[in-house]
Amino acid sequence: MPEMDLNSLIEQTRQSLLARLDILGLIPEEYEHDSRVLSEFTEIAAGQLIQEPGLEGPDPNQPIPLDADMVAQGLTLFCEGLYDALAKFASMGIGGSIKQEMIQNLALHIYEQAKQLVAATYGQEHTPEFQFTMAQQIDIIQKAAEGKLIELITEYEEINGPIVHADSLAITQSMPLSPAYGAEPLASTSGNPVQPKGPSAHDKYAAVALLLGTLPAPQRSRILSRFTESEKELVTYYSYPQHVSDNLDLASVEAHLKKLKATLKKNSPAAKTEAYKGILALVESNPPEKLLSWVKDERPLVQRYLEAHYRRLSGQSYSPDEGATDSSVTLPPRIESILYQHLIRRLNAS
Repeated sequence: MPEMDLNSLIEQTRQSLLARLDILGLIPEEYEHDSRVLSEFTEIAAGQLIQEPGLEGPDPNQPIPLDADMVAQGLTLFCEGLYDALAKFASMGIGGSIKQEMIQNLALHIYEQAKQLVAATYGQEHTPEFQFTMAQQIDIIQKAAEGKLIELITEYEEINGPIVHADSLAITQSMPLSPAYGAEPLASTSGNPVQPKGPSAHDKYAAVALLLGTLPAPQRSRILSRFTESEKELVTYYSYPQHVSDNLDLASVEAHLKKLKATLKKNSPAAKTEAYKGILALVESNPPEKLLSWVKDERPLVQRYLEAHYRRLSGQSYSPDEGATDSSVTLPPRIESILYQHLIRRLNAS
């Protein structure tokens, strides 16, 4: 790509991201930090892509050379993933030195995932039955970024303890821990309920607390990982039933609980596509070497998708240094259906 084209691409991408940064409602210090991160990392990623000797393809001895369109694709995916990560930081209330400590590792992971996605879609115009739109690619990179962010937050809290934000201090000072989380409940010293009776912004946290009590530990952890620390404190508080009945309208909490259960059911494996359930059945009844050999010439994402099914079946998961999580290895329903039909044809032929 000529130098002027690269400079133009960087500037257009940067201006687009900075315009979208305004909608996050950041405080001035965080806005300045995120603006600098987006500007600097966009330029760094573009420079790195230009210097890449090639991307890893199906044949490790024949790297895929990058052309101008692939550089633009890779930069777009990187920036979308990075922007989404910064938006997640904002929604979780994580900033300052903690965010600065995580952002470089997160950006590197997003860059590597962007390269893999470019390689996975290389030549897809020749296989119309296996195509990913840019919107689908952006969705994949955002899920990968979110998965890595949760991993970094978990690692940080294991070493340094829970991340406590300024907006949660008042809550933590007045809220006792619940027996469901390993501590005896303490009486409120204020004598006043946390929220008045009637519909409340806290209803959803009480509903989450009630729902978590019915789920296995791994599922509880996955759901809790989506909340900020201050929100987790509220969930903890309302996991003690007395706090729910004393402070909240039970009918409102019940309405939220019904919505949560419906959402959980919708996203459960039972609600997956017929192709997903069909592939799962094939995985359960066939050894990995058979099915995986039938997708060895497909794009890496398709291979990892099938590998993830076998990992879930055996109770394993991707390790952090493999650059992916089971939750990030997904396929659009149409591609999932095509893959299922491909496997069925191979089974019938054999």
